[in-house]
Amino acid sequence: GEEMEEWRDTVQRVVEGTYEMQRLWIEGRHQEWDTGRAMRSAEEMFDRIFDMRFLPPGRGLWAMGSALTTERHLYAALNNCCFVS
Repeated sequence: GEEMEEWRDTVQRVVEGTYEMQRLWIEGRHQEWDTGRAMRSAEEMFDRIFDMRFLPPGRGLWAMGSALTTERHLYAALNNCCFVS
């Protein structure tokens, strides 16, 4: 079976997945990606999530940066349920 992630590993996967998705989106629109700025922001995001001062939705913790998004491109896995009347 799969090995359980430690909290630090989960946070790293989520942050790296988030910034990789952002980089691909920006570069796909022929805009400039600022690696230094992204690294500073990613470090802050990591610290805030790790210390539970900010948390993405549960689905984001579960799927972001995993094979679901990085290999299979199943981004719908990041969406929570919704209702439209």
